[in-house]
Amino acid sequence: MATGFEGIVPAMAHADDSMGVLGGCASRALIGLQHVAEESAPEERMEVFDYCIAEAPKELYAGWDWRWDLVAIAADLLETPQQREALFAALDQIAARRDNEPWAVEYDREQAAAIKLSVIGSQDSDTAVQAFLEEHTGLEEMRMELARFHLNNSDLAAARRLCEEWLENPPPNKPGLRPHFLDILLDVAEAAGEEEEQIRLAEELFRQSGDFAYYERLKALIGTDAWPDFRTGFLQRAQQGQRGWFNMGALYIAEEMWGELLNYVRANPHAAPQYHEYLATPFPQELSEAYEQLALETLERKVNRKWYREACGYLRCMQQLGQQERVAELVAWFREQYKQRPALMDELNKAFGRRQFPA
Repeated sequence: MATGFEGIVPAMAHADDSMGVLGGCASRALIGLQHVAEESAPEERMEVFDYCIAEAPKELYAGWDWRWDLVAIAADLLETPQQREALFAALDQIAARRDNEPWAVEYDREQAAAIKLSVIGSQDSDTAVQAFLEEHTGLEEMRMELARFHLNNSDLAAARRLCEEWLENPPPNKPGLRPHFLDILLDVAEAAGEEEEQIRLAEELFRQSGDFAYYERLKALIGTDAWPDFRTGFLQRAQQGQRGWFNMGALYIAEEMWGELLNYVRANPHAAPQYHEYLATPFPQELSEAYEQLALETLERKVNRKWYREACGYLRCMQQLGQQERVAELVAWFREQYKQRPALMDELNKAFGRRQFPA
């Protein structure tokens, strides 16, 4: 069976596919192959199955997720024990591939295990599922699946142990997996009725992920009456443990702490546009000062039209806040200070006109 799909990968090595044209052809070919399999007679479906498991292990597809699309199609077509044996053999062949990058080897093993698990889960007993997962706890996804399996079957101790073992000695190159294990522990604590542990985990998960679902869960656990007292320490811990993507401003909004939000913007003027709607009414003067700082810093450090337009935008925001006189002073000063920048003069004229703010 020939589909033309197998010719795409070699072509990729001799083409600039930054627009995704060739890659799109591959994706459409796979979709077409799947549709053909779904609508074909049994003997034709077997032909598609055979093609997929023969093609996927080829070294040609090493490093491409298309090989996993092929075996996924084969798994959907699986009907007989012989086909299952052939599919698993193909998966073992792919998973045994050697690569200079350890992460690539592990990725192949994880993908192969996930497809096997889907077959075992649909065809075999829970005992078989558990046995397979226990054989593959060295793969984090399988370890998490096993923990969830035990949680769903009320074996809370086993679920907790699987998570804590990983958390005690996590691989240094996989910090992003920590929240996943903590999330399972949170569900374990809930199932066990451990309120203090739920509070600890919900707070840690919120501080690590910034996901406000954990914040809402934490507030529900603490309760309305106790929240004001708890919040003081919680905010301090959030500030101390925040990472670059943790949004303290969003937390202040959720708590309707407008003074604290203003202080946050003063310390981070670049955030002024993001929180304009919350601060414009209660603090127009203070917010305007943040925009002025942004405009001054922008023109001091940036020397192209894009940033000149950005600086004019900050001045327009100041106008919206009722600071027309101050804007007039700044525009006049900019025209004098940076008169050797014709592109800036042009942007100032476009934004404010020549007559309104004469040089």
